[in-house]
Amino acid sequence: MRKETVLNSRSVSPRVAQNGAL
Repeated sequence: MRKETVLNSRSVSPRVAQNGAL
């Protein structure tokens, strides 16, 4: 789920991707 969330966040916005990575 983490990987999927990061990928989805990246598609949506880099800021969200960083939050998801954290």
